[in-house]
Amino acid sequence: MDDRFDPQEEEGRRSTGLITKRDAIIIGAALVVFGTLMYPFFVNMMEQRNKYVCTDNLSKIVKAINVYAEDNSGRLPPAYMSDEDYKPLNVRDGKIYSWASLLATSIDKKDVFQCPSAKPEELVKNDDGKGGLFYTAYGLFAPLSAAPIDSIANPSQTVLIGETAASGARKTLNPSPMFGDGIVIGFDNSNFSPLDQANVFEASKSASRLAFYETAGGDFKIDGPSRHPGGNHFLYVDGHIDTHKPSYAVIRRTGKKNGEILGGWAFR
Repeated sequence: MDDRFDPQEEEGRRSTGLITKRDAIIIGAALVVFGTLMYPFFVNMMEQRNKYVCTDNLSKIVKAINVYAEDNSGRLPPAYMSDEDYKPLNVRDGKIYSWASLLATSIDKKDVFQCPSAKPEELVKNDDGKGGLFYTAYGLFAPLSAAPIDSIANPSQTVLIGETAASGARKTLNPSPMFGDGIVIGFDNSNFSPLDQANVFEASKSASRLAFYETAGGDFKIDGPSRHPGGNHFLYVDGHIDTHKPSYAVIRRTGKKNGEILGGWAFR
C-alpha cells in the first residue's frame, strides 16, 4: 500500500482507516434495526425450547410415577404430607413434603419439576427428604391423591398432573388458599374434590390453581393468557401429554348441575 503524500489529493479526504462518528451512528442504527427485526424470532425460539423442556419434564415425571406405583401396590403418590386440617405441612424452612418429594428419589435432576417458563412467584418449595430444597411448577389432581390406578375409569381422559401457580400468583384462580397450594389442582369451591349442587353448596364450576393467568374471577377465556402461548401442558393417567387453553379448566357435566362430570376432571 502506497502511503506517500499526494499533493493532488483533496484536503480532508485522505483515509485514516478509523471508524468515524458518522460511521458509528450508521452501524449502530443498523444493529438496532436488525435487533428489532430478530427479537420476535428469538422470543419464539426460546418459547419453543421451553415448551419442549416442559413436556420432557412431564415425560420423566410419569416414568417416576410408574416406578412409585410398582412399589406401592399400584397406587399413585399422595398429594402431600398434611397437618391435622389436611393441609400441606410445613416440614422445615417453608418447605412441604409432596408427591414430588416422593418421586424425587428416583429422579437425578430435580429441575424436572420446574417449568422454565414459570415465574418465581408461581413455584412451591419442596423438601427432598434430606433437608434439600427444590421447586415445583406442576400440581397433582387432588382427587387422585394416593388413588389406585386401576380404580380410574378413563385413564386416557383423566388429568393426573397439570401446570399450576401457587398462592394465586399472576391472578390465577385460587379461592381456597393453603400453604404450598400450587402442589395440587383443586376446584373453585373445594380443595379436594368437586362438589355437587346442594342446599348450601353450588356445584363446582372449574378446576383451580392452573397456570392460566388473569382468571382469578373464574373467567376462563379460550384465548386468555397462559404459561405458554397456545395453552399449557397436562399429563394424563395413561401417560400421554396434551396441550389445552384456559377454557379447559371449566367443568363439563351431563345435562343437570349434578350431572356426571365429563372430560379431564372426571376421576371415577
